[in-house]
Order: sequence, then structure tokens, then C-alpha cells
Amino acid sequence: SLGDVGAHDRIASSAALRRFARDHGLPVPNSVAVSGELMLRTLLESVPLPLVLRDDEADGGPRAEPVRSVAAGLAAYHRLAGARLSDLLRPRRRTLSLQQYIDGVAAKRAVVCRDGAVVAGISVESLAGTEAAPIAKIIRHPGMESIAAFLVKALNLSGFVGFDFVLEHGSRPAWLIAVKPHATPVAQL
Repeated sequence: SLGDVGAHDRIASSAALRRFARDHGLPVPNSVAVSGELMLRTLLESVPLPLVLRDDEADGGPRAEPVRSVAAGLAAYHRLAGARLSDLLRPRRRTLSLQQYIDGVAAKRAVVCRDGAVVAGISVESLAGTEAAPIAKIIRHPGMESIAAFLVKALNLSGFVGFDFVLEHGSRPAWLIAVKPHATPVAQL
């Protein structure tokens, strides 16, 4: 995407996005950084489940696994925190977070914008499948549209931007999960 690279840095990591969103009253799931297995175990034993364990720095974008028990959470921790082939070239410590579980369906919004204004956009809701190849339907969701437009304006973005949401069951409020300052597969639509 084009535009101010510094603006992208303000939301590049999931933690930075959550801080920015909370500061501006946008709906994002609660989360806490996990610094190790002992901390994770303590958290899992003290808060209601389910939760979501996220690797915010994964190659190819954030990875997340639902956690429905302490044992499942520890197993997910080892899968997400484990070394990857790319770590041989660029060793780094994984940034994991434990996030509030939102019972709902995945949704995405892709926009093209210029100088902080949305020029065009499309929203889709996942019907089945995985993140990599969902079966989706095109939807109109004013909440997703307004959150995306607010972020585009607040950060004065230009180019293609993708937004990941969860639409909570019931009244279907949109929870912001991630912002991707580049063309996402949904942008092809």
C-alpha cells in the first residue's frame, strides 16, 4: 500500500493495533502478552475458557488457535512458540498473546483508499472452511464499514487495506482482529 509508512507502524503489530483501537473506542478483544509457559498455565487456570492463543508475528500473518482446556493451551503454546525454518535465517523470540474468545463467525473487509478516504470496499462473511480458503458471501455490515473508514481516516492511509473481524453471534457486533496494510485475497472481489 501507499501512504505514510509511519501510520502503518502504529497498527503493524496486534498489540499496537489493540492499543490504538482501545484509545479510539473501537471494539477489540481483550488480550494479554504471554511471556512463557508458566505464565500461560497460570492464566489458563485462573480465567474462564475458551480463549484464543495468538502468534502475532507468524510468517504469512498472525496464527491463532482456540484454547478450551489447560492441556490444549499448553500444546498450542508449543506449536506456536516452536522454532520454524525461517528462524534459522532470522532468529527471534515469538510474541504470543492470550486473547478473549469471541463466539462468532470470521469476516473480512477490503478497501482501497486514498489520502485517508475510502474509495471502494467490500465485506465478506465466512460460511465454512479455513482462513486460507474460506467459502464466503458478500455482506453489508455498517459496523465493519465504519470501523474501516475510521481507521483509514485516522491513519491517513492510501492503497489497499484488509481488515479482519469476528461477527459475534446474536446481534452481530463487529470485533476488530487485525489490519493488513496491503492487498488481501478479498480485494480481488
